[in-house]
Amino acid sequence: MTRTEAKRWQDSPDPGVREAAARVLAGRARVMAKSLPRRKDEAVEAESKADEDRRVRAACVERSAGHCEACGADRGPALHHDHFWGRGRDRSVEGSWMLCPPCDTKKTENVGGRLAWLLRFGLHVQIYAYGHQLAKVERHVGLERAQHPATEVP
Repeated sequence: MTRTEAKRWQDSPDPGVREAAARVLAGRARVMAKSLPRRKDEAVEAESKADEDRRVRAACVERSAGHCEACGADRGPALHHDHFWGRGRDRSVEGSWMLCPPCDTKKTENVGGRLAWLLRFGLHVQIYAYGHQLAKVERHVGLERAQHPATEVP
């Protein structure tokens, strides 16, 4: 917590926060910002991200119709929602797919290698004509092949 943040939190209704702010203002301690309560705008942003995640997952569930989008297995409600590029990077419907538990485990553990998973996801985005995602996959496939020319896909 900086001195500016401490000034903002010195009138907090929480006595622990007030005490931490007082220590910082007195120059006796530094408090990690994550120990402070969220500001209202941060809480609203977190809530809207959760709403967005629910919307994206619902759209992916509908699109998959109970089938794994990597292997095609009929798993019904037992599918896992996977953000292919990572949740922090791409939270879109186009960048997500539904995987059966075995495929989700294999992808998480990178069984078969990165190139194999890139190619599988590339087929997925081709089927649904997600042009932006396809260009991204092709770029990553090119990089992967350039960095690991001996890699073969099973």
